[in-house]
Parts: sequence; structure tokens; C-alpha cells
Amino acid sequence: MVDRLFDSSGELRAVLGVDDTLVGLQEGLTRDAVVVRGIEEQVRQCTNCGWTDRTDGSICAACGGAPLRTGLRAVLPHLAKRYKVPLEVIANDTGDRLRKAGGIGALLK
Repeated sequence: MVDRLFDSSGELRAVLGVDDTLVGLQEGLTRDAVVVRGIEEQVRQCTNCGWTDRTDGSICAACGGAPLRTGLRAVLPHLAKRYKVPLEVIANDTGDRLRKAGGIGALLK
């Protein structure tokens, strides 16, 4: 899947990196997602609506609620389940390639 991700990213059929992947996932644009094992990114998740992103601030951009800082690894499986998107966790050499491109990506619908 990582090869398809890199092949499609230039054609706007895929996204790489935390920010674009989270937006695509939460806006219903994602078909499949992939993440490297052990990703250490921090995100903020709204306690009211669940919107998750990496923006700084004390107010959720989606609903005005209060976001809490948490690890992406902790919330990503729940987001994938909520939006019914298959999530593949990878390691080894393929994981290294994805890690250099932000550690996460998604194929779009």
C-alpha cells in the first residue's frame, strides 16, 4: 500500500503527513490509511466533538470546544473505526520510507 500511496500522492489521489491525513480522514475523503509503527506525533482532540488536529490553541476549530493534547497513536485507531477506514500499521524498510514522509498517509476516494 505504501508504494500506491507514493505513486498517487502527486496526482491528488493520496495525502502524506499528519495534517492532511487527519483532515481527509475526518472529512470522509479517505479510502485507506497507513501509519508507521511507533509514530510519536502529538495531536489535540476536542472533548466535545472529537475533531483531531495539530493546531495550537485552546478552542476547537470545528465546534469551539476544549481540545486535549494526546498522542496520535492513542486516537488514530478510534478515528479509523469511527470513519470506517481500514488502517494499516507498517514497519521495516517500507516503514522507514513512510516515516521520512511524515509517518502517515492515506489513499483518497
